[in-house]
Amino acid sequence: MKKCSINIPEEGFRFQTQEEVLKGDGELVNSYDELYEKIAQLAFVNPNLLLFYRGQKEDYKIGKDTNARTSILPSMYRNYSSSSEIKIRWEKLNNAEKILASKLREKDYKKYKLATRKKLILWSIIQHYEVTETPLVDITQSLRVACSFAVLGNTKDFAYIYVIGMPYYTNRISINSEEYLTNIRLLSIALPDAKRPYLQEGFLAGEDEIDENLRVSKEELDFARRLVYKFKIPVTNLSGEFLLTEKKLLPQNDPIAMICQEVKEKMNMQTFALENENANNPEMLSRFMSLWQDIEDMLISNFQYRDSTGRYNLVTAIKEINDPQLSYKLNYLRNIRNQIVHGKYKETIDEFIISQLEDAKTALSNFILLNSK
Repeated sequence: MKKCSINIPEEGFRFQTQEEVLKGDGELVNSYDELYEKIAQLAFVNPNLLLFYRGQKEDYKIGKDTNARTSILPSMYRNYSSSSEIKIRWEKLNNAEKILASKLREKDYKKYKLATRKKLILWSIIQHYEVTETPLVDITQSLRVACSFAVLGNTKDFAYIYVIGMPYYTNRISINSEEYLTNIRLLSIALPDAKRPYLQEGFLAGEDEIDENLRVSKEELDFARRLVYKFKIPVTNLSGEFLLTEKKLLPQNDPIAMICQEVKEKMNMQTFALENENANNPEMLSRFMSLWQDIEDMLISNFQYRDSTGRYNLVTAIKEINDPQLSYKLNYLRNIRNQIVHGKYKETIDEFIISQLEDAKTALSNFILLNSK
């Protein structure tokens, strides 16, 4: 995607260039009203951009020291250690896409006909319901939704709000070949049973031409190129009735969420059971991979995990855990996961290994809770 040209008001703003915004730690605002007023000023001086928002618990950066810069990569290209890892992610996505299309046809072919015909719609559902990694990034036009996500489960001192500049969209799926961008309005293409997209006013964005053979640099896939501004606000100051609760953001009685959970389990079976000793026990394989993904998500969210090039390094993240027993167990399970992914694990995945994963997940959660105070 192209880097967007931005304008920042001279008065009242700490940063004056996009480079300063990327390298800075975010402009401090102390209330939602102050945040809203600042964004109104940004919108006024950037009439050629439509502003979207992304709320985060942390300002994720790549690089070291003074060269560290905010990164907003799609999950497909985030936190990987090798090209083989990217290949596996594309296999998972391709499997998930086929499984989801099949399940939707089974439910009601006419009702879900458009979704099953369009790859980008299927990918949007897969991304929005966190089935697996995709080349798309979640954004919203609602500042309220972005703030709600930024504080949901946030045990840190600050919440971060990214302001992202996009071209004006003209269709449900807008492809801008001049900016090399695709913008998908979930409200327009969401399935009638899907509740999350409507509550979250969700959009998804990515490259204009997306496939697993995309020949562009990682930097060109980073939505930090579209970052207009970055704010941080004390979590304790960002509260009130205007925020959406977890129940509102992630409703439990969402039929599409239930379908996507089934897709996730079957996707893991199909992706990792092939040429694996545990192919005759895909349920255990799926449980292992799902539990490990939960553990990895916690590590990514709470510990340093990038080297100076932005390359994902899970070993470094685990080393930051100053509990030798927990650190050892996580490394042990990480090695099993790596052997499974590369078809080299020759043992049987049984209830004992699953219980070790569950214990490690609980221990890691407790460790994070104790050390976040």
